[in-house]
Amino acid sequence: SVMDNLISRENLEHIICSSFHGTSYPGNEYIVDGPFPPKMYDSEEIYNLYHGRLWEELDDNFFFSHGALQCSINFLAPEAFVYYLPSFMKHIISPDWNWTTGCLLEGMLYELDKNNNSDKFSSAIKLSKDQSKAVALFLIYISSNHEEYGTEISAIAMNAFHSYWAVFSPS
Repeated sequence: SVMDNLISRENLEHIICSSFHGTSYPGNEYIVDGPFPPKMYDSEEIYNLYHGRLWEELDDNFFFSHGALQCSINFLAPEAFVYYLPSFMKHIISPDWNWTTGCLLEGMLYELDKNNNSDKFSSAIKLSKDQSKAVALFLIYISSNHEEYGTEISAIAMNAFHSYWAVFSPS
């Protein structure tokens, strides 16, 4: 079964980092949805938090530093969502993760579920095989860690996994 493939947090972090290593920054005009430069307060706030930053720079301290980051996935352009995906995954599996950034996890799982028909998902299917495998393993990890993430989130992660990513998981 899928659960027999459960991998350690350290191993998953390594797979995420190595598969996304060297991906290119999307460009400032692809950070938030809507006109560039952003005019709306929320979009501008999210833009200011992310723009110019490499995904590798976004650590736990970054995600805990600003309340607006919680809902930031809603504002990110599809290109930025895909570019920052490894930093979201790394943060969520971190030993220091907690429900302070629970909305980030929920937003990310929503976008990764094919059945939600999001424009961010359409961008995510352009990931390489190795990157898609990292996402698949991440979803397995979340869905099998009920104590940490709760049964509801585990179920949402499993639905996202089966909606598209299962084909990339090691059999």
